[in-house]
Amino acid sequence: MKKIAIASFILIFIFSSVITVWGEKGAPTEELYEEAPILIEPIPEPIPIPDEPVPEPTPIPDKPLPDPTPIPDRPLPPIELEPINGGLSVSPKDIDISSSGFYSSFEKQISIKNLSENTTTVTLSVIEKTNFEDISISPTKLTLTAGETRQVTIKGRTPSEYCDFEAKIKMTSSASSTTDYCKIHGKLTKPVNSGSPLSIMPHNFDMNSSTKNTTYSKELSIYNPNNKTAKAYINVASQYGSGLYIKLSSSSISIPAFSTKKVPISITTPMSNASFGADIEVSNNLNTSVEKCVIYGDSGLPNEPTNIKITYDKSTKDYTITWDVITGMKYYKIYTRSDNKWKVIAEVPTPKYVRNNVDSRQAKTRYLIRGADYHDKTGPGAIAQYTPMLTDTPKYCSVRYSFPNKKYTFTWSDMDLALGYNVYIKYPGEEVYKFNGTYTEPKAVISGKHQNHVYFMVYPIGPDGVEGTHYKIFHFIGASIM
Repeated sequence: MKKIAIASFILIFIFSSVITVWGEKGAPTEELYEEAPILIEPIPEPIPIPDEPVPEPTPIPDKPLPDPTPIPDRPLPPIELEPINGGLSVSPKDIDISSSGFYSSFEKQISIKNLSENTTTVTLSVIEKTNFEDISISPTKLTLTAGETRQVTIKGRTPSEYCDFEAKIKMTSSASSTTDYCKIHGKLTKPVNSGSPLSIMPHNFDMNSSTKNTTYSKELSIYNPNNKTAKAYINVASQYGSGLYIKLSSSSISIPAFSTKKVPISITTPMSNASFGADIEVSNNLNTSVEKCVIYGDSGLPNEPTNIKITYDKSTKDYTITWDVITGMKYYKIYTRSDNKWKVIAEVPTPKYVRNNVDSRQAKTRYLIRGADYHDKTGPGAIAQYTPMLTDTPKYCSVRYSFPNKKYTFTWSDMDLALGYNVYIKYPGEEVYKFNGTYTEPKAVISGKHQNHVYFMVYPIGPDGVEGTHYKIFHFIGASIM
């Protein structure tokens, strides 16, 4: 079989070589034969696989997970936190009161919260006040617990002139080194004269026939002569008379063109017999003019001063008189006696009068105190005079004259309680004693020509530094030659 296969292979090779070297007519040629085309059989369609349902997975039986091994409780070590000193939270921090109007009262509130974990004391004050007519805080000090919030009231009056105005409320906390502020401000712009002034009636309320501590109802009529609506601002200005209470039904009203509106006013007179009064001013947004209605009255004479107290400080030489407030007083007049008449030496707004650099003699001066009301009417007066501690006098005294030295020697007995002595002399022909000087020892050497009938007087100065109530006089009739 192996031989037959080899023979077959040789025959096929020879036959293939003959075909290659011979042409179409059996002659040899140099051209190559053309390749037979390659037949590409189409790819048979894939045999469809019949749809067979996917078998459901074999369920795995539920097996509960084992409980985790418990971890024993171990308390965490305590964490010590430092107290939070967060200062204060202030709201609002900016208050614009421009809309309050010209010379008008205002009242605003601010909230203060303690951000600290500690109780703190908050101190409030008004600083950098510019052009405010008046501004105050209530309270000026408050205590806040941790996280507590409190309100503070700011009251005052806007300026009486057109300008910018501003103030700051300073707040310091005892629990924090920080300082907080609240700014309150406004701007009063002078209106353009785009209309005529408003008219008011009446221009005054005469209440001289009123009685004390009585409430009266009045009405102020305001007329707008313009052909457009005007805004009127009404406020109480220059009120005087302690205990006087005036309440306006409104501080601002809109008045239609060519119309009149009435503003009710409640007036409660002072509780004591005294004069009182106020100015009610009406401004507007159309004209710069300000109309004024004056309230005035008098319910009787003021009372006389009571509970008068006098103190004298021998070290500073300050002399002070105080007395109880007289309700309804505008000020007090202080008088001293001169040329047999009482003359005013001072006027004070409060029941206190102080004189400085008062010596031991002046401390005995008599004063008259009288209250004066807002019509400058004075009430009955009361005498104020310091009572010296020392009431004794020296037991004896004597005078000698030296012709060679032309000097008087005035001596007297010493006193244990006396801090010194004031000496006075009256020469012949004179009507009053003249002060000579103060001496620490019971002896005075006085220069002067010899005269008969010279009077010498000595006052001791007591432990309070005031000249005593009594004196000792020596009548020098004639000289004894020394």
